[in-house]
Amino acid sequence: MKSKELMQIFELSAKIMSFYKDKDVIYALNDIITMCESNYENVSSQHTEAKSVKKYNEDIISEIKKTKSIKKELTLHLLNEDNIKTMTIEDISIHLSNREFFPSIESLNQFAITLGMGKQSRVSRDNLIYSIIKFIERSRIDSDINSRNN
Repeated sequence: MKSKELMQIFELSAKIMSFYKDKDVIYALNDIITMCESNYENVSSQHTEAKSVKKYNEDIISEIKKTKSIKKELTLHLLNEDNIKTMTIEDISIHLSNREFFPSIESLNQFAITLGMGKQSRVSRDNLIYSIIKFIERSRIDSDINSRNN
């Protein structure tokens, strides 16, 4: 140990002992140990509280994910073939533009595939929504023409 380190130890000891004027050194050390132990218990209890908060947050996140999947299933149910035939183009456009139900271009592509349109790569979100709407409009026109011919 260097003399400088020893001087720092004595200085810190003097600062600590200034809080225990007219007390025995053993009493001061026992008091410091008690404070350290209580601090350790507080830290460990905070650690367990942090674990319970983390678990609570994970539960909330899983509930949110479940809710999002339920909303997605509801949207797919709303946008099935039978409902698409009766919905207006504006309603379909509103559902497709909703990022809560279709958060990514991939989800819109999956919907396009279920319609029988095929997957489109390297296309923007707006262009994909436009393509889906035009596909639905063309399908409606085709079904009208076929119903008149029969």
